[in-house]
Amino acid sequence: HSAPLISAIATVAAGLVALYFGYKKVQVGILLVLAELSIGSFGRLMSLDFGGYPVSLRQALFIGLLLGWLAGKASRGEAINWFPKTISGPLRLLWLSVAVSMLVGLGKLGSAAVVADANGYWLLLLAPIFFDALQASDWVKVAKLMSGTQAAVAATTAATLLCFAW
Repeated sequence: HSAPLISAIATVAAGLVALYFGYKKVQVGILLVLAELSIGSFGRLMSLDFGGYPVSLRQALFIGLLLGWLAGKASRGEAINWFPKTISGPLRLLWLSVAVSMLVGLGKLGSAAVVADANGYWLLLLAPIFFDALQASDWVKVAKLMSGTQAAVAATTAATLLCFAW
């Protein structure tokens, strides 16, 4: 990154925004995470160095949303259901396979490689939040958001192509 301080500040700020929305208005936090997933191709738009490990903007959003949701549930005295009934079996099997893969990776490659490799599976930790917070009518908002972000990506891609193709 050409401006590591700005990148670090923006990453921390995004994580705090996700934490706030995770606590107060989970649906908005989910839309924020989905927008970044849709726009940010690799999730490394910005990052900060945390104890020698680079924490990306995407990871900060995920962690903020997850911690905010957990804190909100705990403060309201609500139960946390990690395995919603509608997908309990498949989700348990998927989490188990990821856990086993991570343990095998730890044994063979060490923690740094496993954390970087398992990054793509962090989204699974958000599945209970999606099932807890989103109602049927919210999925229309999700579809509109995803359509809008993909239109923005298509427009910027086309503009970049037009600028540099000649």
